[in-house]
Amino acid sequence: MNAPFHLPAEALRTDYGRAHADGELGAGLSMLDHATSALSMGAWHVERALSTGSGSDLDLMKLEHLTSKLAELHLRVETATSRLTAKVRT
Repeated sequence: MNAPFHLPAEALRTDYGRAHADGELGAGLSMLDHATSALSMGAWHVERALSTGSGSDLDLMKLEHLTSKLAELHLRVETATSRLTAKVRT
């Protein structure tokens, strides 16, 4: 009977950490993909409502706030894209 193969503890931590990071990346990409679909639908509804004459000062404040939050998220995604580009192209 063969003895079980044992990896050193450090290798297990490294492999686990890598597998966890890969899973986390996949989950994050999936969430971003779904979020962009939801944002697209939301933007469509806003455009449609505005084209029929809807809108107020409060709505403008909300859109400006959302624009700011989306710009922050865009920067974070662009930073992640740059990091991944550097990793896969080296």
